[in-house]
Amino acid sequence: MQSVPKPAEGDTKHKKIFQSRMSPSGFVGMIANFNGAQTMAIQDMGFAGFLHLQVIELSGDLCKWLVDRFDPYSVTLYISPDKKIEITPMDVHITLALPIGGRKIEEFYGKKPKDAKYNKVLDA
Repeated sequence: MQSVPKPAEGDTKHKKIFQSRMSPSGFVGMIANFNGAQTMAIQDMGFAGFLHLQVIELSGDLCKWLVDRFDPYSVTLYISPDKKIEITPMDVHITLALPIGGRKIEEFYGKKPKDAKYNKVLDA
């Protein structure tokens, strides 16, 4: 298997690391409890595909295998030494029904945006 390339020393471009502690069943349950405003906000942002997720369990072994073989810098999944899958925006769009580009997604991290309607949805 090919080794996953690492960023160059001092490279700050790839410092952010995605972490999640929510189980698939917790995520599906959270979505099921969205109120109308929250559901509409998700749809307006182009993430309506998440409203239809039904996966409530993921195999730990499969997840570890995928994480160990995925290179986030080249967005490539190394299946074997001679096989790889380069993940494209279209792959993500088709698989998760997520929009392809066009709108910046603002990260929340406790900041209150100026839009009162957005704050109302976040605080619901």
